[in-house]
Amino acid sequence: MATRKRSRRTGHRKSSGAQPLRGLPGHAAKRRSAAPSAPFEQWRAILSRALCAREPEQEVLAAVQSAMEHLDATLAANIPPKPLDCERGCHFCCHTHVSVTPLETFAMLDYMDACMEPADRDAAVSRILALCEDIRGKGHREIYEMRRVTACAFLREEGCQNYPARPIICRSWHCVNRTYCQMALTGDDSDAVIENFPARLDYGEQMQRGMLCALEEQGIESGLVISTKALGKMLRTGDWRRAFRAWLSGDHVFSR
Repeated sequence: MATRKRSRRTGHRKSSGAQPLRGLPGHAAKRRSAAPSAPFEQWRAILSRALCAREPEQEVLAAVQSAMEHLDATLAANIPPKPLDCERGCHFCCHTHVSVTPLETFAMLDYMDACMEPADRDAAVSRILALCEDIRGKGHREIYEMRRVTACAFLREEGCQNYPARPIICRSWHCVNRTYCQMALTGDDSDAVIENFPARLDYGEQMQRGMLCALEEQGIESGLVISTKALGKMLRTGDWRRAFRAWLSGDHVFSR
């Protein structure tokens, strides 16, 4: 896991508090549940309220930030029965072009504008656009395999430039033995099984699904997008905030 950089943002809302993770000791449990879960319903309701606000742009970004803080608090409060092997300086998982929601895309862009030094932001934008060219026309499997030769645009020697605004999957992903993460990245088996605790991943996924459901109910473009592609598409508009407002109004800014 990459090292973190301190956020210079102020005025953040308080976290919604940690919750117990069901099934944490049983890391062989199924990751997905057919029935709506507590985090699904909670974050569906929270985002629905934000989307119906008089000025939804700031309310939606604040809701996403609150979701991230809540997830961090929940994961920190629920200690796995076996120690995790993720530590500062480990970044094997930071080479994958992860899938995110549009909400997470806009949250990352907001953080880049609000908290990155101008030179760092410009350099990150250049890397994102260059990676978009590298993966242009490639399918999901090809993009997945490209992690052997490319890394996330935010990964630098000192750590993740985007750590406070990193996506849900980057917060909830973990391993018990990072040797397998290294094998999946540099070895012959890119699909090596990495032991983890599915309850941690499932909690983040349920939050994500709840927010996507809220978007669908409001008729707003939803679904998962590859982070690099989504960031590049919004940056190429020249005004991602205008694209954000259009998206909230129902325009399909990611699929057009």
